[in-house]
Amino acid sequence: GPVRGLIWATLIGYLFLPEDYGFDLPGLPSYDKISAISLSVVLGILLTRDQILPAPEVRDRAFQKTVTFLVTGAFLCLVVTIFLNRDPLMRFGVFQQGHSVRDLISMGSGMLIALVPFLFARRVLATPEARKELLRALVILGLVYSFLVLFERRMSPQLHLWVYGIQHDAWIQHLRGGGFRPMVFLTHGLAIGFFLFFTVMAAFAMAFSETGKQRVLYLLAGTWLLLVLALSRNLGALMITMALVPALVFLSRKGLLLVATAVVVIFVSYPALRQSNVLPIERFVSFVASISEDRASSFEFRLRHEDGLLTRGLERPMFGWGGWGRSRVINERGEDVSVTDGLWVIRLGQNGWLGYFTYFGLLFVPLLFLWRYRHMTPVAAGLLLMVTGNLIYIIPNASLGPLSWLVLGALTAHVQYASRGDQARAPARDPPPERRTVSTRFPISGERPAPVSNRRSDSLSLRR
Repeated sequence: GPVRGLIWATLIGYLFLPEDYGFDLPGLPSYDKISAISLSVVLGILLTRDQILPAPEVRDRAFQKTVTFLVTGAFLCLVVTIFLNRDPLMRFGVFQQGHSVRDLISMGSGMLIALVPFLFARRVLATPEARKELLRALVILGLVYSFLVLFERRMSPQLHLWVYGIQHDAWIQHLRGGGFRPMVFLTHGLAIGFFLFFTVMAAFAMAFSETGKQRVLYLLAGTWLLLVLALSRNLGALMITMALVPALVFLSRKGLLLVATAVVVIFVSYPALRQSNVLPIERFVSFVASISEDRASSFEFRLRHEDGLLTRGLERPMFGWGGWGRSRVINERGEDVSVTDGLWVIRLGQNGWLGYFTYFGLLFVPLLFLWRYRHMTPVAAGLLLMVTGNLIYIIPNASLGPLSWLVLGALTAHVQYASRGDQARAPARDPPPERRTVSTRFPISGERPAPVSNRRSDSLSLRR
């Protein structure tokens, strides 16, 4: 069916299709892992569209309009960026071509392909049961993948070569501390840490949404996945997980939203803070060095390149430089010396501030709109913290693929659609004093009180 089909097609394609492999298409993005996932999802939804349940009532039309505005704005900013960068560049003897209408088709279709899991998840995963299905699938595939991760930790990243005959370009980067950091079938070992972070959060969120034997099984699964994450040599993902799992367990709804809002504020202001040298970067590097000298030197290397890319990007601050490497740093010998890791600096350099806010606004706007509602289920809390961790992770890394967009679409569906058990279909506010005869609070499980069937009682109540 469409719910499980969307979830499993996206996750299996993301976890098991080959990296660094594709077919170049004239005037279009190459047909690779991302394109294969999106095309299969589109075809599958078209074939099963008659099985998609009617959408619940929209409980916040302001949020719905905001998301539509951001999606539209991201595409419009891309159009403006291309038309403002039609001029060719000559930098230190290196010629960089300008953009044309052909680039508009290629880059626009590339963005649309990337957003397919989000756009469909926003509609197909509109019910709480569908969102639980997503977390359940993450836990199951996380358990399967954990054994492949442990195998490569011992035997080195070889599965991609053995299965597809292709070796990752970044293989040498995965020699860590006398051992290996696994990659399996993902683009980098950092992506393994990112995926395991999602599975740990999914397992603990499901544990708090279930009871009895099911809760125990999910707690055991979460503990096992956390152990595998610790063994995968992903310090950044482990630190984020160790910070957000206790938040999920111990914090109230307001506490979770405060954590998410703080991360949003840091993410939005991070480019300006980096430019003004306000952040205590040196202290953080010293802290990382106390754990691992290799990680500290790698972190410093990234920061040094970020400074150059940020300076280059802000030469055209509103709409950026576009593609063809125009936003990258070239030295006086005509050499491209850029190393682009953080997705934020890539997007800022290519699309400017307006493209930055419209694109990443899709990630943080659902977190802010959750303040408008009083209740939050464990599944919604898990999705909230997954997206929060994703925001942290894309500051040093380019981790925003099909998995991220699928989870973000599920969270967007939770905020957009009213589900059974919502206290109201509009933003939470205190009812007028004269109507406080009936409680509007419902338990977290989503069950409404049984309706009163006695007509005489109803009429008396209305008369009072």
